[in-house]
Amino acid sequence: MVKQRARKNEVATETAMKIIAHLPKIVRIVPQTEHFSKALEIATKYKITIYDALFIALAANLGQSLLTSDKKQAEISEKYTTTALI
Repeated sequence: MVKQRARKNEVATETAMKIIAHLPKIVRIVPQTEHFSKALEIATKYKITIYDALFIALAANLGQSLLTSDKKQAEISEKYTTTALI
């Protein structure tokens, strides 16, 4: 999203690069491979995208809440972890 805004000249390239460089300091980056098998199980069982299922699997595996604005994702996630629909 930041790069997209930079391409549209909505954000200066230097600002976009600073934001991207700062992300690991405020957001935990987790490899998908650790959560892929659970995500595949969830995606197949509930017929959702692997992308949506990865967020559910990550939250469940880490024992964290999932914050989402996707009602279907929230309903499925509640079976695995605490979920907040925002």
